[in-house]
Order: sequence, then C-alpha cells, then structure tokens
Amino acid sequence: MDPQKLREYIETRCSFDRNRGKLIERASQRWSRVVPVHLYGQTADMDPILDLAERYNLVVIEDACQAHGAEYFSKKDGNWKKAGSMGAAAAFSFYPEKNLGACGEGGSHYNE
Repeated sequence: MDPQKLREYIETRCSFDRNRGKLIERASQRWSRVVPVHLYGQTADMDPILDLAERYNLVVIEDACQAHGAEYFSKKDGNWKKAGSMGAAAAFSFYPEKNLGACGEGGSHYNE
C-alpha cells in the first residue's frame, strides 16, 4: 500500500461524518477502513499508514497471510514489530501453498 495514494484517496474521495465519527467514502456512503497487505514476506510501510489512520479515525486491519514472521522497523517507535501486530486486527493464512512452498502438502497436487 502506497501511503501517499492512501492520503490522496482519503482527501479526494472521503468525507468525515461527524454524527458517526467516521470517515465515509462519498460514492458508496460506507465507512472507510484500511487493509494494508504484507506480501512475499515484506511488510507495508506501516508508520505513515498508522499515522493517517490515527489522524482520520480509521481502523487498520492487517493482511499478513503471506508474511509470517516478517518484521517492520518502525522509525517512529525505534523498534522492530511483527507483521500482524500493528493494526487493530490481522489475518493470517496457514494454507501450505500460500506460504510454505514445498513443506506440508508439497507435491501432493501432482497428477500423472
């Protein structure tokens, strides 16, 4: 997720609903949330994403399905953080073909 594009999206396509206390996408009238995807063992740039989420009262749900054990160095906090530990919630996947390569079910899908 590109934090700059996230900021542009928020500023051009959303409005703050004071009654609900949430950021609303104008087109759908649904409240906005942020789902950064940590992919191929690499984390999204979480410091600016979390700053935007705090500024606009957004919920961050991390997709860490392909980043088991990945770490992010937070310059803001000065320490390493595990993928899936920075948002309000996170999703992980234990399907072998997604993360583990040849471990687990490796080779079981081969048809002669």
